[in-house]
Amino acid sequence: DLILDTNSDGSFVGENPQPGFGMHADTFITFDLDVIRSNAGVAAGTMLTLTGAAGIANTSLSPTSAAVIGDGSQLAVFDWNGPTSTYNTFSISLAGSTRYLTFAGLSGSDGDNFFAHVGFANVQLHAVPEPSTTVLLAIGLAGISFRQLRRRKIR
Repeated sequence: DLILDTNSDGSFVGENPQPGFGMHADTFITFDLDVIRSNAGVAAGTMLTLTGAAGIANTSLSPTSAAVIGDGSQLAVFDWNGPTSTYNTFSISLAGSTRYLTFAGLSGSDGDNFFAHVGFANVQLHAVPEPSTTVLLAIGLAGISFRQLRRRKIR
């Protein structure tokens, strides 16, 4: 469980633990999205949306930063100078070709990683339906709605 300063008030007091993962500054964790898609039964090449929260975690409000990286390209960077800037939420679209997703803890603006702890909480990946699937769903819903309207008029 992570404790993040979700209201950016400069204190961890009264914060609720959140599921997630944390790291010290200047470290990273990388996930293979092909393996995740396969294990979840999602077709290879499916676009994904990544959502979650990031912030200074668990210990002190020392300035620190974090990044989300996809296949070596920066997707998001967060800088927290504390005590009023300590937390962010994110929603990031990932191309179907994105293979590796990296979460990095970085030294803060002070260049010191002492007590610089980063947390990523409530991280979720959502498959984005292909446009053709969305169109088929829309046509199906329209057909059902039309049928219901006709039934009402007949009665």
